[in-house]
Amino acid sequence: MRYDEIECIWDVDFGSLSRADHGKVYFERAKHVVNEALGDPRGHPDAIKGKRFSRSYLVDRIGSGPAVTTQNPGIKSLLETADRKLGAMSSTTESDRVIPGQRSDETLELRALVDTLRRQLTLRDVEIAELTRKLQASSWLDDEGRNLGVLQW
Repeated sequence: MRYDEIECIWDVDFGSLSRADHGKVYFERAKHVVNEALGDPRGHPDAIKGKRFSRSYLVDRIGSGPAVTTQNPGIKSLLETADRKLGAMSSTTESDRVIPGQRSDETLELRALVDTLRRQLTLRDVEIAELTRKLQASSWLDDEGRNLGVLQW
């Protein structure tokens, strides 16, 4: 089996994949886990440790060994980006601490709405990537995403 033939990254028989395809599956899983946790940090309390994304949390969620966080270039870069975002979020959060009487309910509701929309956008991005991969696998799109399918009437 090749990576292009995988229907769902969460239901993969790793015994039939090459090492390179293992890395691709782990990277796709990692993107999903990191985006989900960053979209709703309160819903994933074990995912964030201070200003860093928890490597052990990621390893547990994607089903890999701990070395993947340092040996897979895509995952390594993903974690570095997540750590930078967390650092920026924590510095903003420290200066925006809620002081009684200072924040309105409307502001809190708007923040909750923005968080919800970010989570939905992340899920859509994952869905779009999956559908694009399926189209490429079925020869409807080339590697740059151009449509190869021409309907003949």
